[in-house]
Amino acid sequence: NDLTGTIPTQLGELTYVQNLNFTANSLSGGIPMQLGRLTELVSFDLSNNDLTGVVPTELGRLTDLELYDLAGNDLTGTTITFVFPFSIAEERAALEALYNATNGDNWADDLGSSGPGNDGWLVDSNHCEWSGVECNDKGRVSILDLKYNSLKGFIPTQLGQLSELVELELSGNDLTGTVPTQLGQLSKLEDLWLSSLDLTGTVPTELGKLTRLIFLTLSGGTATRLFFEEDDRTRNGLSGTIPVEFGNLKRLGGLDLSSNALTGSIPTQIGMLTEELIRLDLSENALTGTLPTQLGNLVSLQNKLDLSSNLLTGSIPTQLGQVTELRLLDLSVNKLSGTIPTQLGELIELTQKLDLSVNVLTGNIPSQLRHLSELRELNLSINELTGTIPIQLGELSELSVLDLSSNKLTGTVPTELDNLTMLETLNLSSNELMGMLTQLGELQEVNGHQVPPNDTLREELGPSTELDNSIITTDETSTQPEDITSSGVRHLKLRHERTRHYSTFTYLFICICTCIEYLA
Repeated sequence: NDLTGTIPTQLGELTYVQNLNFTANSLSGGIPMQLGRLTELVSFDLSNNDLTGVVPTELGRLTDLELYDLAGNDLTGTTITFVFPFSIAEERAALEALYNATNGDNWADDLGSSGPGNDGWLVDSNHCEWSGVECNDKGRVSILDLKYNSLKGFIPTQLGQLSELVELELSGNDLTGTVPTQLGQLSKLEDLWLSSLDLTGTVPTELGKLTRLIFLTLSGGTATRLFFEEDDRTRNGLSGTIPVEFGNLKRLGGLDLSSNALTGSIPTQIGMLTEELIRLDLSENALTGTLPTQLGNLVSLQNKLDLSSNLLTGSIPTQLGQVTELRLLDLSVNKLSGTIPTQLGELIELTQKLDLSVNVLTGNIPSQLRHLSELRELNLSINELTGTIPIQLGELSELSVLDLSSNKLTGTVPTELDNLTMLETLNLSSNELMGMLTQLGELQEVNGHQVPPNDTLREELGPSTELDNSIITTDETSTQPEDITSSGVRHLKLRHERTRHYSTFTYLFICICTCIEYLA
C-alpha cells in the first residue's frame, strides 16, 4: 500500500493481536514504545518504510515473536533484544522451591503413585531434563506436569516466576494451603490443573488475567454430601465467591470448580464465555441465588453443564434451550422452583443425562421432552410435579434410566412406556399412579431388590410381563424423604431376562419385595 504518517500509539491497546504487518508503505517517524504491550504477537513486520530513530527496548517484551523484520528503514539497529521477566536461574530457583515445599525427596513413593518421580531434580545441571519438566526452544520452562506424584506440602509463590509456562499440572497430590496469587503472572498459561487436592482459601481474582487459559480446573479433593442444609456442608476446599474476572477468559474451553465450598451467586460474567467454552462444572458447592439467564449465551457448551448439589433458587431459565449442542444437563439437588421449561425439549443433542431431581419443581412434565430422542437418562424425581405421565416419553427409545418417583403424578401409566426397550431402571414410585406395563425390556430390579438369577425364575418371565398396579403405587401416607439416602425413597426397578407371563411364584416374589420395602 502507500500508507503515510506515523504509527498510532493506540495500536498498543490491541493486546490480542498476533500478526502486525505494515511492510512496503511510506510510514515515517519512530516505532512507538507502546507496541511493546502486544505480547501476543508472533509476527511483526515493519520493513521497507521510512521509519527513523532507535528500536524501543520495550519490544524485548514480545517474547512470543517467531518472525520479525525491521529492515529497509533508517533505524538505529534492527535487532530486538528479548527481555524475559525472570532469568533462567530464577526459573530453576522456582523449581527448587517447589521441590523443597512438597517433600521432593519422597515424590512418587506412595503406593499406586503414577507420577514421573524426581529423576534428575537438584542433581542434573540442566533443569529441562528433570522429570515432569519440559522446556521450549528458548530454554524456558513451558510444561510442569507432576500429577499424582506424591507431592506433600504447599504450592510455593515462586512458581509465578515461570513466565513461559504453558501447562501447570499438579492434580492428585497431597497439597494444602492456598492457590498463590502469583500464578496470575503466568501470562502464557493455557492449562491450569489443580484438581483432587486439599486447597483452601479463596479463588484468586488474579487468575482472571490469564487470558490464554484453555482449561481451568480447581475441583476439590473431598466430595461434599449429596444432601445438606446451609450449615451442614462439608467444607474441604476453596471458599469465597467465583471471581467475576473469569468473564475475561475468552479462550476458556473448560471450567471446573466442583467439590469445593464456594458461596455467593454464579457471576453473570460467566455468560460472556461464548466462544470456546464446552464444559462448565460448578457442582457440589454452596452457591446461592438464581440461575443467570446469561447461561443461555454459552452456545458452545457441549460436554456438560453441571450445577448440581448447590443451594440455587428460582426458576430454570428458558434461555437454556439455546444451548443446543449440550450433551449433559444436571441441575439436581438444589432448591429450584417453577415449571420445567418446554424449551429444554430443544436440546436435541442431549444424549447422556437430563437430571432435575431433588428440587421443588411444579407443573406438568412437558411433552416437548419427546424431542430428546437420543437421551439415555431422565431423572425428574423428588419434586412436586403434577398431572399425568406424557405418552410422548414412550418415544425416547434410547432411555436406559427413567426416574419420576416421589412426585404428585396421577392417572394411568402410559402403555407407550412399553416401547422403551433399552430401559434398565424404571422408578415411578411415591406417586398416585395406576395401570400395568406389558413389555419391560431390560429392567433389572424390582423395588430395589435384585431378581434371583435362578433358571426357574428366568423361564417364568415372559413376553407379556404384567405389573399389578399395587407395584407401581405407594401408600397414601408416604411422604417425601428428608434425605435422599434414607429408606423412605421407594424404587421401582424391574428386570426380566426372558419374556413370558408371571407365574404365581414370580408374582409372589414381587409382592414380597414390595412388602419389604414398605415395612422398611
